[in-house]
Amino acid sequence: MNKIKGNKEFFLLLLFCLGYFTLVGPPRAILMKKRLERSATGELYGEPIWVVLMVELAIRGSMFILLAVGFELLLGNEVFETVYGDEILVGIMVCGIVHVLAYYIGLVIIATKNKNIGMIFYRLGRNVAYSLFMGLLSVSGVLFYQYVNQIKIIKVDIVMILEIIFVIFIIIGVIETILKASKTASTIEL
Repeated sequence: MNKIKGNKEFFLLLLFCLGYFTLVGPPRAILMKKRLERSATGELYGEPIWVVLMVELAIRGSMFILLAVGFELLLGNEVFETVYGDEILVGIMVCGIVHVLAYYIGLVIIATKNKNIGMIFYRLGRNVAYSLFMGLLSVSGVLFYQYVNQIKIIKVDIVMILEIIFVIFIIIGVIETILKASKTASTIEL
């Protein structure tokens, strides 16, 4: 385990853990598979990458459910329902699934034949997941503000906020994909 040398490293580790436990961060299956091949031990040694990815997703999904239940208990049922907690959590889970699918299809299937196309596919999928996540994060903030200040915002306005934020970040994500098309994404370790 690496030692944390300062505030920046601590923040990055915290951000990584948050992304990993909420399913929004990238999977680590390729890195895990490489470590398994070096050590030649463990239950997953010799298994195909999709099996490693599914086991990792099952463990991350379990941690996500524990965090979601803890968050609901922390907020209480009334607040959780008022801020559409179940819908937000399902949306975050969808973000994670989109990211995992982009990871598997882009980096495991396509990148073995053409690394650039695989990386472009992964980046687009990752950026779609992150765009949806930013929309959900914005909506969560608005809903919490609404609850604290007892302001009534109709659901149509909330959906519009989600859509606007999503579109803005999709545009940014597509531009990033075009500009960095030939480079390895910084969110993964190959």
